[in-house]
Amino acid sequence: MSLTGKSLVPLSSLTVFARILKAPESQNITFGSVVTLRCTATGLPVPTVTWLENGKAVSVGSISESVKDRVVDSRLQVYVTRPGLFTCLASNKHSKTFGAAKAAATISISGIQGKKKPLIFLAFPAGEEERGVEYCGGRGEALES
Repeated sequence: MSLTGKSLVPLSSLTVFARILKAPESQNITFGSVVTLRCTATGLPVPTVTWLENGKAVSVGSISESVKDRVVDSRLQVYVTRPGLFTCLASNKHSKTFGAAKAAATISISGIQGKKKPLIFLAFPAGEEERGVEYCGGRGEALES
């Protein structure tokens, strides 16, 4: 088939590398909040979206996806107990040549930076040196200072 003397290529045979259409947004939230990060990507074939937290794969159970008109809408739901860097990777068969598309968002926890942890002094038997111990309330651990 031709249109003005040019041959048409069926849409099914076109190939386009994966690209991010909407990157996840960085957020500053309170400890223990649930946050949803969104990433949309497109390509031909439709890309696969993978989420990373601080460089490590996130469990599939916290991810929901839908595909419409060759666009993947991926949403990651996270219960936040620590700051982190969340990366959305979109890849298809062209990623070997062009690389995966990447977009990242930082989740920070409000009220943590700048606050001093309480310093607790412990009594030691005579002849032993006193030392300060910081109490990290978030995890219930004592940290030597």
